Amino acid sequence: MICPYCKEEKDVIKRGTRKNKFVKKQQYWCNKCKKSFIEHDGFEGMTYPKEIIAKTLHLYVDGLSLSKIRGVKKYANLISKFESNLKPKVKGRVHTDEVYVKVKGKGYYSINSIDSKTKCNLVTTFTRSQSRKEN
Repeated sequence: MICPYCKEEKDVIKRGTRKNKFVKKQQYWCNKCKKSFIEHDGFEGMTYPKEIIAKTLHLYVDGLSLSKIRGVKKYANLISKFESNLKPKVKGRVHTDEVYVKVKGKGYYSINSIDSKTKCNLVTTFTRSQSRKEN
């Protein structure tokens, strides 16, 4: 474990656990800078375990409505930041589909491309026309 404050690796020891209502995390102590910390996993300050958060977001992506899933909005920004750093590898064919939708009386095309094997959404475009050039 590397200390996030002084970047020391050798002088870090385990020192108890930090608990809240649902989550128990290992706490560490740095003998060099004399500070305690927990391992950063991207879910700091969250009440629920990361497995529950991931399952909730998976249900949302699968189409369950927000009214049926509490707490999704809280984690949407976290996942959005995480996904923006991902570089997907295409493992199958790319399937592209378009849907014509009306928003406040104006017509738009929502164009999505997904990997057929992993079902990973590779790109989403929201445009006024089907062609490359905007009208």
